[in-house]
Amino acid sequence: MLISNNENMLNIAILSLSCYINYVSCLSLTSPAIIEEVVGRSVTITYVTDVADVADDIVVNFRINYNDSRIAEGTKIVFDKTPSTPFGNRLRTSTPLQNQKEYSLLIDNLKYNDTGLFFAVIRIFDPNFEANSTTNLIIYGGPSIISNLSSTYTVEENTTNYKIPIILQGHPKPQVTWEFDGNKNV
Repeated sequence: MLISNNENMLNIAILSLSCYINYVSCLSLTSPAIIEEVVGRSVTITYVTDVADVADDIVVNFRINYNDSRIAEGTKIVFDKTPSTPFGNRLRTSTPLQNQKEYSLLIDNLKYNDTGLFFAVIRIFDPNFEANSTTNLIIYGGPSIISNLSSTYTVEENTTNYKIPIILQGHPKPQVTWEFDGNKNV
């Protein structure tokens, strides 16, 4: 069977367009759903995408928010933390991008209040597609007192209930038990 050049070119154009549409509609972004780490250690959160395979002339935007605050953003070529983050100098980003498929956040010296949601979005423009991924970071560690206890407290004579303020931190949440030896708290 003989196919004319015009028909052949049309079939190639349709096939090329079909592959392009099918590929771009499959834009993906993945990351671990939950990461658990111990206070004081470091953690790396890596986001993997297929954006490197998108044509060079397509605009790519990538950003990461931590509890609704933008902490990092970039393109296919550049990825960096924003000037002001809750992590200060403890936050670093991966550079250079590994095969332009991985974006990584590195957080040093984890603190209890680093627990939270990391929400990443990658977008390509013309055509417009978007993918996102969320990672829940949970920080574990033993209990510690974060408020000073007074050495003396004044109480009313006929009171059986006493309130002594103490602020603890830890995960899982610490439980407080008071023990008495005679009339002394030990």
